[in-house]
Amino acid sequence: MADIYTLNIAGQRDDELLSRLIDGECSTDERLDLEVRLATDSALRARLEELKSNDAIFRAVVERQDSTVKSTVAERVAKHKVRVDRKPLPAYKFAMAATVLLATAVVTVNSLWKSPLSDTPQIDAALAQALSTEPSSAEGWNKLDDERELRVVLTFPAADGQWCREFMLASEASHWRGVACKDSESWVTQVIGREVFLEQQGGYRTASAETSSPIEQFIDQTATDIALSADQEAALIARDW
Repeated sequence: MADIYTLNIAGQRDDELLSRLIDGECSTDERLDLEVRLATDSALRARLEELKSNDAIFRAVVERQDSTVKSTVAERVAKHKVRVDRKPLPAYKFAMAATVLLATAVVTVNSLWKSPLSDTPQIDAALAQALSTEPSSAEGWNKLDDERELRVVLTFPAADGQWCREFMLASEASHWRGVACKDSESWVTQVIGREVFLEQQGGYRTASAETSSPIEQFIDQTATDIALSADQEAALIARDW
C-alpha cells in the first residue's frame, strides 16, 4: 500500500500537549509554556476547547459502555460456570484525552455511539474465514482482498465460553482495531475503533502504540484468562473452534 496519512507533526505535538494538560499530566514548564501560548494563539485555544468537548463526550460514552459491559459480564458469569483459578489479563492505564486524539471513535455491539461510525466495517465471509484460520502475530499482514489487509493480534476466552480475537484491519480508506467473538454460527464484532497505522519497511506499525484504548479496556473486563499461546491457538484453530 502507499502511505495513507500525511501527519502534521507540529499539530500532533500540540494535541499531545493539550491532551496532557486536560488530563493534568503536563510538567510545570510545559503548563506555563502552554498558558503563554494560549493567551495569544486563538487557534490553539479553539483546539483546546474542541479536545475538552471531545473528552467530555467520550467520558460519557465510556461510562455508559463500562456500565453495560459490567452488567453483561455479571449476567454471563451468573449463567455459566467459570474457573476461579484463571488469571485476568493485566489492567491498562486509561488516558482519556490521548485516546480521543488517536482512537477518535469507538462503538460496541449495543451501538452506544452510532453517528460517527457509519462506515464501520462489517464481518463478511472473507474476514470471518481469516478470523477462523489465521494465527495471531505481532507483525505481518494477511491479504483479504484487493483493498483490505488483516492482522490478528491475540486470542482469549470470554466469560460466556466464547473465544474472542483482537484484530487490526487496514485499507486505503481507513484503519480499524477491534475485537470479535465466535458464537455458535459466526464471528460477531464486540468493540471496534479507528486507529492510524503508519507504513514502514516490512509492514505497518500503529501510531498509537503507547496509547491505551477502549479495546484494551474491553479485553481487560471481558477476558477470563490470559491470551492463548501459539501452540494453544494452533490447536484451537485445527479443531475449528
